[in-house]
Amino acid sequence: MPRMSKLPFGTVLLLWATLAVGQNNLGEILNAGASRLSAEAFRQELVGRTLVGPASGFKQLEVVYMANGRVLGIGIPSRAWLHPTEITGAWTTGDGDTICITMSVGTVTLPKRCQFWLKLGEEYFVSSSDSDRSMRVLRHTVQQ
Repeated sequence: MPRMSKLPFGTVLLLWATLAVGQNNLGEILNAGASRLSAEAFRQELVGRTLVGPASGFKQLEVVYMANGRVLGIGIPSRAWLHPTEITGAWTTGDGDTICITMSVGTVTLPKRCQFWLKLGEEYFVSSSDSDRSMRVLRHTVQQ
């Protein structure tokens, strides 16, 4: 039983990791023509819309950044025997047009994290750096 009690926290740690299988790096998307979103462009284009994308430990995340600064969503785990997990939290803007988020996954609250958002076509990417071209990025799309 002790192993089962550690599983949800391990899953949460995987969610917060910056690496995701099958994602690009910052250099590749910049070379393809991606542009960095300003905080204002983030508000105009993404706030209130459902963003969908993979993350380590999750087959899919569905998250909405609300106009009131709240974050709501659900994480669908990669392992079929785990149930979808509620995601809540808050977001703000940070230095250098970063978007900062504090999330709770289930009963675990993760530390605040500020990241850059980029856009390429109809896809959005999240990166922990705006200059390290080898940095992995997470791909998100807007759910129609």
